Amino acid sequence: MRYATTQLARPHDPHPGHPRGLLYQEGFHLDLLAPRRDDPLVEDGEGRAVGAVPVYYERWNERVRGKPGMRITYWFLFDESVPGGPRSAADPFRHEGDWERTSVLLQHGQRADEYLPVSVRYFVHLHAEDIPWRKAEVVAGDGRPGPATHPVVYSARGKHTTYPPPGGRDVKVQVTEGGRLRKLVIPDETANCPACIPWRTWRKLRDVRLQPWYGYGGAWGSAGDDGSTTGSLGPSRFTKKLGGAADAAAATTPLPPTDLGASPGRQ
Repeated sequence: MRYATTQLARPHDPHPGHPRGLLYQEGFHLDLLAPRRDDPLVEDGEGRAVGAVPVYYERWNERVRGKPGMRITYWFLFDESVPGGPRSAADPFRHEGDWERTSVLLQHGQRADEYLPVSVRYFVHLHAEDIPWRKAEVVAGDGRPGPATHPVVYSARGKHTTYPPPGGRDVKVQVTEGGRLRKLVIPDETANCPACIPWRTWRKLRDVRLQPWYGYGGAWGSAGDDGSTTGSLGPSRFTKKLGGAADAAAATTPLPPTDLGASPGRQ
């Protein structure tokens, strides 16, 4: 049988929609070449920062308290997920390729071209957490005058999970080994410090829907022994859950969000 790369064909994927005839452990996966993953840090006048790596965005209509609104999701690609903690607990979650995201919900303002920020959505493993804009940490881009328009996102060391405040957390997870369910605790650590590396994401934004690879339904990274150790899914209709993407019919015409970016911050 033949399968398209735009089908949900990630190996070990538990979501419904795996093509008929394709075994659970089979599917497409990308081998992310190591030489292409190296991105030297740059000196940008404020210290060391992530350099030429783009951040991808998509936007679509979403109702806010019954009124017209819009959600913008920002996607960040990391070369691998390397959880901290004891190897016995961390190894089941090591994998090549790691897509993470955060999103901003906007409500239509008085003018036709005016949108007001309502909340920021942080994606924490298998669930999402919405923080009201007034309680989120926000900054102005590149020292520009005016109101702060960029939410700050703290990326967990190694796993890159997005969090609103820095600090340490213990995340409870479950894995299946040898047909038996095993409960583990994985530490997530985020920090805000002078030596931490910022990613000023608004400087290099790309419309994800215009990328030739948008909609790929395989794994971004090698196929591991199970879903936890296989490269993650990327921006596509399969990641609609929790604000990952929108149906094509509901999507608005993409426009560069020059004033409302996201700054996934410090590792």
